[in-house]
Amino acid sequence: MKAANRYTKLFVAAMKEIGRSDSEILGETFKTKYLAYLNSKEFDEFSRYKTISLEKVYCAITHAKICLELGYSQEEAQRIWEEVLTKKFKKLYRGICSFVDLLPGGYKIVAGLLYKDAKERIAEDCLTYEKLMYTDQKLEYIITRCAYVEIFEYYGIRQFCKVFCNSDLCMEVLHKRAKFVRHFDLVDGPYCHDEIRNIKYESKQVQKQ
Repeated sequence: MKAANRYTKLFVAAMKEIGRSDSEILGETFKTKYLAYLNSKEFDEFSRYKTISLEKVYCAITHAKICLELGYSQEEAQRIWEEVLTKKFKKLYRGICSFVDLLPGGYKIVAGLLYKDAKERIAEDCLTYEKLMYTDQKLEYIITRCAYVEIFEYYGIRQFCKVFCNSDLCMEVLHKRAKFVRHFDLVDGPYCHDEIRNIKYESKQVQKQ
């Protein structure tokens, strides 16, 4: 119930910000739909993925479904989610990344956490990695299957999974110790391909030449 109340408040605030006079009514609709999802057999089935923030995933699904019912496109629903509903969180994450980027061990902190996360996701078969390489030079991975995409696809809104793919783009603020490079994501193509490069290592290689 705590998650339902928290996400309902965020949804209502977003609806108000985009000028909806029926935001409070929509909030009741959101809460009802969200709780129904959380009590569904599908939620229980997908709960096997412990590394997925499933309550947040279903918040996004509920948001997208209501927006579509209101006549918004998936692209418009995505814009509202990214630029209104989650904008404060994105600002916070970017701030954290910027702070870590100032630390001497910035690259190892970011790449190390992502590598640890990847190993945990592999262990529970949440993501399928065609490539996972972690060295002092860079962390690079290619993902060919993603449970996040499968969940959104199940509900007929595969494209909306893009909001979770794009959440990684907060790391684009990295520029002192590390650099984030996204080549492709799985929503728009056959695989996700990302790199976290160690800028210090690359600088040393350039100096040697």
